[in-house]
Amino acid sequence: MLRRLVAAASAACLLGGVVACSSEESSSLPTLSDSSSSGVTPTPTATPSASTPSSAKTPDSKGHEVFAGRITATAADQKAAADVWIGFWRMRLNSLYSAKVDPAAASQFAQGKAVDDMVGYIGQLSKKKQHVEGDMMIGVSSVAVSGGTATVESCVNDWTIDVDAKGVPKSTPSRFFQARGTLTKVAGGWRVSRAALISRRPCSA
Repeated sequence: MLRRLVAAASAACLLGGVVACSSEESSSLPTLSDSSSSGVTPTPTATPSASTPSSAKTPDSKGHEVFAGRITATAADQKAAADVWIGFWRMRLNSLYSAKVDPAAASQFAQGKAVDDMVGYIGQLSKKKQHVEGDMMIGVSSVAVSGGTATVESCVNDWTIDVDAKGVPKSTPSRFFQARGTLTKVAGGWRVSRAALISRRPCSA
């Protein structure tokens, strides 16, 4: 998802509709930004909250649904940040499925680099007459809140692929990656300002 050309100097691979990098290290990606600027180290909260997926449907490479996996959050601020993080991925996948930006929807969940990356990748999809299909499951393993900043870490199970106008796949699902989100508190609540891939190791959302 988002722009595919990796900004980092290291080599990258184009996999699925979400992630494009084979490194185990944090990387500056077209889809997920560089995570190194975050000053908050997230730590798991004491007990997990609800861990039920968002619907009974089984995730697959059709459609564009985002399922909520296991969510670890206890305090009100942590839960609110986790909810916005999940909402961000839903908005993002909806936008990549339609290959169009909905400014009103984007402004409810994201700002800054998180929006810029999405807009850039949608532009690339449009030029190629492609869009993204497939589901995702987003788990939240930790939420750390420090003043007006929240840091969320997630396991993402990813079935998304790029497809052309005829529905022919142009990529393969990445299937697993771990992501870190930086959220900023604004008048309307939390907004995702940055999303970064931190690992391609297998994980379960």
